[in-house]
Amino acid sequence: MTEDSLISSNRVLNSPISIAVNDHAGNDISDRMRIFHNEPPSPTTPTHKRSLSWAANTCPVNQRYSNFWYSQCVRRASPQAYNVVCLPPEDPNQPGAFEFRTFDGQCAPEEFCVDSYIDSLTAVAFCISGHDFILYAQNKATEENAVGSAVVGVPATSQMSYAVEALLTAGNGQESTFASRLDIQAQKRTTAHDALLWQPLDNGTNQCTDCASVGLNAVPDGTQRFSVTAVLSVGVSASELWLTSWRP
Repeated sequence: MTEDSLISSNRVLNSPISIAVNDHAGNDISDRMRIFHNEPPSPTTPTHKRSLSWAANTCPVNQRYSNFWYSQCVRRASPQAYNVVCLPPEDPNQPGAFEFRTFDGQCAPEEFCVDSYIDSLTAVAFCISGHDFILYAQNKATEENAVGSAVVGVPATSQMSYAVEALLTAGNGQESTFASRLDIQAQKRTTAHDALLWQPLDNGTNQCTDCASVGLNAVPDGTQRFSVTAVLSVGVSASELWLTSWRP
């Protein structure tokens, strides 16, 4: 990915996100990161301006294993890699027989793979276009809007269902970076004794360990802010954090 294709400087965003990236010793290194976000879809966003995405739900042609079962991202390989698992047509001579085959897939270099769940049994990887991402924060030495624990803008919508995922990368989005812990929360604003508080919403929290991404398959209604916290593993460095939103 090139910065020119990802950065837009004339977008005005109102609702905040909070992002903190710490090294293994607990030092806040958010100011060393480039932080990107794309705009969540909404009914008022023109179709041609919504982030492009496509589902990795097709099995290779001319193969015995032609029926799609599920797909998932493969972070250990790259931010673009995924697997598609396919089944053969049911054999009437062998009822109940079960076999499958896994095929490797790859999003385009300017895309990211994100995981989604159509229902409780069907996982589908999506490839999300990186062209609509906006640069929010960069090294303090070069970007005036960069801060230690970055608080930047993101429009939140409660008018339609969408998903969100935070990804850690290096190499301008081409290499996965793993964290010892990665957390995401969907939050709403409250006040107590004239103090502003951010309260997590029901079904709006997810976390993982030894992972490169974490997300929410369905952003709760009423979300006003996303909070992302990453703790990098020993010897691991990251140069980008991407907060991506899409409609499964």
